[in-house]
Amino acid sequence: RKIDETMAQLAKKLDSFGIDVSPIPEKIKQFREELKFLAAVSDSELAGKPLSEGTYNHLRYLGSGMRSIVDFERGIPNPEEKCDIIADVHTVQFKRQVLEEGIGAPFDIYVIVGEGENARVCHGVIFSYYEFKWDMADRLTDEKWRKMRHRHKQFLPDWIRQVIAQP
Repeated sequence: RKIDETMAQLAKKLDSFGIDVSPIPEKIKQFREELKFLAAVSDSELAGKPLSEGTYNHLRYLGSGMRSIVDFERGIPNPEEKCDIIADVHTVQFKRQVLEEGIGAPFDIYVIVGEGENARVCHGVIFSYYEFKWDMADRLTDEKWRKMRHRHKQFLPDWIRQVIAQP
């Protein structure tokens, strides 16, 4: 609900500045509609009410609907550029190290959803997350990080290792 309020404020600000950002107000409207739908689903689940088959269908295709909201016409020509982003977020001068945080290919997520006395397993994806110390003299760029793709798993923080399945 807080995100919905923020999106409403953003839409008003964009309008008040009179800046031509033609597809954005419509995309904000679509995003807010999805947020309201998700809030209603959450309320139903918290109240123990069963979800309709139509609601499950909407949830099943939510990812592709959200993709259409965040995709713009120009898009990203190279799909490799969509993931594998790295940033050094902190420097420790005396140790000559930086703290790197990055994302890579998405992880699969499986969630058990209760429906009264029944349950179903739902599948989706979430961003991967990596955090590690790195030599300050060799700061990573997105390009270097992409080339290290086969080594990403060694950079998972301990708190993530505890909640994901390792192949």
